[in-house]
Amino acid sequence: MLPVYDVQQMREMDARLAAASSLDAVIARAGYGIALLAVKMLGDAYGKRVSVLAGKGNNGNDGRAAARVLTAWGAKAEVLDYPDVDATRLAGADLVIDAVFGFGYRGGFPGIGAPPGVPLLAVDVPSGLEAASGRAAEATRAADVTLSLVGLKAGQLLGDGPALMGETYLYRLVGELPEVETSGRLVEPEDIRMPRRSVASHKWSTGLAMLAGSAGMMGAAAFASAAALAGGAGIVHLLTEDPSTANLAMASLASGTVSVSARFTGSGWEPEPDLSRYKAIIIGPGRGRGAGAELSVLARRYAGPVVVDADAITAIAADPRLAGLIAERSGPTVLTPHGAELSRLAKALGSGTDHDSLARLAARGGFHLLVKGYPTRVYTPLGGFLAIPANGPALASAGTGDVLAGLLGARLAQGGDIEAAICEAVVAHGLAAQLEGTEPATAARVLARVPEAVELLRAFPARKWSVPFHPVGAHGPLYFPSQSRIDWRRR
Repeated sequence: MLPVYDVQQMREMDARLAAASSLDAVIARAGYGIALLAVKMLGDAYGKRVSVLAGKGNNGNDGRAAARVLTAWGAKAEVLDYPDVDATRLAGADLVIDAVFGFGYRGGFPGIGAPPGVPLLAVDVPSGLEAASGRAAEATRAADVTLSLVGLKAGQLLGDGPALMGETYLYRLVGELPEVETSGRLVEPEDIRMPRRSVASHKWSTGLAMLAGSAGMMGAAAFASAAALAGGAGIVHLLTEDPSTANLAMASLASGTVSVSARFTGSGWEPEPDLSRYKAIIIGPGRGRGAGAELSVLARRYAGPVVVDADAITAIAADPRLAGLIAERSGPTVLTPHGAELSRLAKALGSGTDHDSLARLAARGGFHLLVKGYPTRVYTPLGGFLAIPANGPALASAGTGDVLAGLLGARLAQGGDIEAAICEAVVAHGLAAQLEGTEPATAARVLARVPEAVELLRAFPARKWSVPFHPVGAHGPLYFPSQSRIDWRRR
């Protein structure tokens, strides 16, 4: 995993780098890296016209250093000092390098005036993007490619950041980075190792229960159940008042699911299931208005991992006392809201939806908060933050969230570290959508690709730094070379 820094931590990194080496040497190395990536984008340097927009700080100095290198390599590199930039001088450029503001920018940006048809390479962050919050000025021009120097910044992964960063690479100025403590991490595919069953395992070793589906809403239960089976659950029990109808509704997708008669009475289920036999429980997908009462009982009676999704999240927003019951649980709880559910949940629990507020909410509530969107964000009860750039826009279709809930429940049922389990489920979900290759991909098509995604992740190779640029995102993950706008085969 790659560390993700806030602005104060980045300032400390800069100070330690400057102490370990001269500032001029650090700027020279940054300039070389920027120039090298520019040439990769252009295909060649000789005769190409490059306009470098340079600010007054070190970001601008990095850009000026890049211009010197590009000139030495035969490019026509022109430095234009911001804000005294004549936009007409940019129109004929083969590439514009945005080195105006770096991670220290905070509000008040009128734009750089780069014409929309000219490729833009941003140094560290696109100018106008706040590296702490991910908020961007209205005039911020989205980069085609961004080169993040030294380390990743939180704002690159929050708010407007992912939409503005473009194809993003990390460039290390030195081999060994200064040690600066951070609680943020970016999860990459090579960090994922999906577990295999032991030779002694049986179906109940990874048994899963689902409190999902209701009259007219069995599709959610079907997708979640089928995904759980595909993701490694040995057996899935759907607790339902009407097993015959449930079996009929789910026959095409989740034929391996066992529908168990369990009518909820308000204080429990009749007949009462033995919850202790399940290694994890999912509650919420398509469950309807009764999800809150069931979650109340479940929180008191079940000590294993629980995935709280969909209608169960809505129930917490309607009755915040349920959050108190979750906080008292001994076992882990994972809440999986999408944007609208998150807004309702945060408001009900007296929290904002900004990065820092959500970190405090998860710590106060004692749960893992998995926020859907790009990238998926996970806030932990101990104050940690995980960014998982695995879910591209192909997943923007109905039912794919139910597939994720099923995968997450299955992975939690297999045991091990809770945060590793969350990351593995999210990455498998995102990779399944990428393998399908359509946008948007239907939930059924994503589901069909889950077994292939799981197998690929069991043997995903570590990416080598054959060039000094480490891919970290591009409006969706850079898992395959074909996703890049750059021909990396060209020397």
